[in-house]
Amino acid sequence: QKQMGQVIKEVMAKTAGNADGKMISELVKSKLS
Repeated sequence: QKQMGQVIKEVMAKTAGNADGKMISELVKSKLS
């Protein structure tokens, strides 16, 4: 769970906040599962 927050932060930084937060969390969930 803690790792997921870190990944989301990285993705947000890479996309410069252009990606939707909900979309990112779904994407991260699928990657970590």
